[in-house]
Amino acid sequence: MRLCLKLISRCVHRLFWEVFYKEIVVEVSDPARQLVAMCEWFAGYKHHKSNSRTIDALERLFKSNNRSETIRVISEANKRFDEYEKTIHSVGFDFLDERDRNDALDAAESTRQFLNFEAMMNTWTHYVGIAGNSATLNAIRIPSPVLRQLMPCLVPSEDDIHDMSLALNEISEEDLVSSAMPKLLEQAIRIGIEELRMSLRFPLVYGLEYIPHRAAHLSANLMMAETIDPKIKATALWDKTYRVLAFIFTVWIGFQPAVEATKYNFDEINNLYQMIDEKIPALLLEYKNND
Repeated sequence: MRLCLKLISRCVHRLFWEVFYKEIVVEVSDPARQLVAMCEWFAGYKHHKSNSRTIDALERLFKSNNRSETIRVISEANKRFDEYEKTIHSVGFDFLDERDRNDALDAAESTRQFLNFEAMMNTWTHYVGIAGNSATLNAIRIPSPVLRQLMPCLVPSEDDIHDMSLALNEISEEDLVSSAMPKLLEQAIRIGIEELRMSLRFPLVYGLEYIPHRAAHLSANLMMAETIDPKIKATALWDKTYRVLAFIFTVWIGFQPAVEATKYNFDEINNLYQMIDEKIPALLLEYKNND
């Protein structure tokens, strides 16, 4: 809780309101609709070379010149299917009958074929049809009304995702580490920024609901670094990093729909919302009075 309050007060007092505040538009979705949205994103890519291998086509879709990065993104997409299946299994029969459950699971298993090794080595023109098959996507979507009640997730606008990504891309992890840090913490900060950057670059693949979780984890590591090397927090980039993280938190938890969409999954995000709900109005008033 102390971590949350420190983050909030720092971000708000240091021009957070002027730089990042705007009206934020959100909608509430669920794991089924998010998985379908991801599949439709893949299916929307019509590569012009009919004989192109799937792995090559997806590399162009990702706008990547790095094969290992392409494989990372494909691996994350597979995780979304794994999580969907676990979610369906976790829902009791009181909420979802056996036939609907089995239809959804079978459809997910069939659809994920476009991400397997065999698909990677064969032509994308065949597998793009699997990714966008309307019958299987509709079956995956069947549990949506139930999941939205049990485990809703927040979907920010594309503009907000774009703005968060641009803001984060202005920060270099090289400037956020110092020789005084333990190597393990330095590595955690580097990985944290890279994972957050990839999450904003491929939000449907990495899971929109995990973005605030990754931002919270990064902020905790940054505060740990401050205690080891107090001089580092005096830099302008360090301060800017906190404002970027505050912007990300605000997109998700600055308004009531965001709370409803996160409180079932992430205790730390819900705690952070409670702190913001209590502290931000007073802090903003103080800031405006001092302006």
